[in-house]
Amino acid sequence: MLETSKHRTNSSGFVTFTALLAVLAAGCVHREDFHAPVRPLPRAADSTGPVSIQGPLTEATVLRALVRNNPSLAALEGKARAADAAVDQVRASFYPVLDANVNYLRADAPSAYFFKRIDARKLQFQGTDFNDPGAFSDVEAGLNLRWNLYAGGRDQLRSWAAEVGAESVRAQLTALKNHLASQALLSMVHVRLARALAAAHEQSVRSVEAQIAEARIRVEGGTLLRSDLLSLQVRLAEAKERRIRSQLAERRAETALRELLDLPADTALDIPDESHLVPDLPADAEAALEKAWTTREDLRAARLLVKARRMEVEAAARAWLPTIDLQARLYGNTAETSLDFGDADWTVGLGLGYRVADGGARSAALQRARGALDAALAESRRLEASAARQVRDAWLAITEAEQRLEVARTALAAAEESFRLVTAQYEGGAATITRYLEAESQRTGAKAREIAARLDLEAARIGAAGALGFWNSLETPSKESESK
Repeated sequence: MLETSKHRTNSSGFVTFTALLAVLAAGCVHREDFHAPVRPLPRAADSTGPVSIQGPLTEATVLRALVRNNPSLAALEGKARAADAAVDQVRASFYPVLDANVNYLRADAPSAYFFKRIDARKLQFQGTDFNDPGAFSDVEAGLNLRWNLYAGGRDQLRSWAAEVGAESVRAQLTALKNHLASQALLSMVHVRLARALAAAHEQSVRSVEAQIAEARIRVEGGTLLRSDLLSLQVRLAEAKERRIRSQLAERRAETALRELLDLPADTALDIPDESHLVPDLPADAEAALEKAWTTREDLRAARLLVKARRMEVEAAARAWLPTIDLQARLYGNTAETSLDFGDADWTVGLGLGYRVADGGARSAALQRARGALDAALAESRRLEASAARQVRDAWLAITEAEQRLEVARTALAAAEESFRLVTAQYEGGAATITRYLEAESQRTGAKAREIAARLDLEAARIGAAGALGFWNSLETPSKESESK
């Protein structure tokens, strides 16, 4: 019988040791398992990953690819999810905490022997020397419950602050979508502008090349000076230089657009020459400014952050209030290392706690919360001033572009007619090469200014729409909608 009991005890100890070893092994971690991101290799146009661009790159296509691909949006979306998780984490303080534990004890201490055997309900007075019970073992398993019933309202304030903070992050995400959308559309305008200027300079190159071919014939025939031919060649070089600059500007604008859309560098962009985006804008700057106070999500995010910081200050100020906790315990002890716990023990109690001293931690936390509130208030004022300036600048840009476009169209019509007349006079020998080059330069410049004014007006309207949060409602497309 004694051997059976000893065998059972050894088996129980082995099981306990094995279970403990398995739990400890599950918590092992290696530093080498964690790696910093490496520099990514260039992605090919046909590689899998973000949404690809197929067909003409319209405004709707750009916005859809933007909210799906842009890494800045993905980073802020991750921050928003973290803020939502922080809300759940703070709310967990309203619920009880339940811990399970198993403790193994090997000791030679009279007091420990006495109390452990009492908890195991196996205390024997006969044959026991309480002054020298000898070495003994004990296994204790139990459940501990702790429930904070009162904390001076700190948990509630922290919960509210976390909720408002998460809402502020969501507003920041919406504001970033609007900002990036306006930047992407402006990049499209810059591509159109550079492309149109390149086409105008290409026309100038062809016109001068045609005159050079004619001039060579006239030089050989003795009806034109060689110096006039050289002047035409200089003019051709200037036109080609302007064409090269416009082509490089187009490539730079396309690169900026690819960066916003997170597209491979070799992705071809088929951007239409005409835009079909006509944002509905207020009549004047004052009406636009009044609208901006309610539609700009960055301003709302700043106001929400101020609200959250005020709640955090109030929570920090309540750190000097006492706490009340409900504590309960259900546990059992065994003699030696058997797993026969017998009758369970339990305790339930209420505890009133007050922190007398903490080395100034509460005062420092309060000062930190007040500093964060001051920073949030200052940032809110800065954003309000910046928003007002952006709106007024946007409407000034619209007014300037409209006036420039009107003047440029008048100048272009006059320059086109002047160039037509001078060309006829030059071909008939009534005008000098200098007059022809002057007329051609005036026509090219007038056309470039008309193109710039027209597309600057489009860019100004996009900037004004962005200043009012026109693209706040952009949503990440679902996979189902993308497949359709």
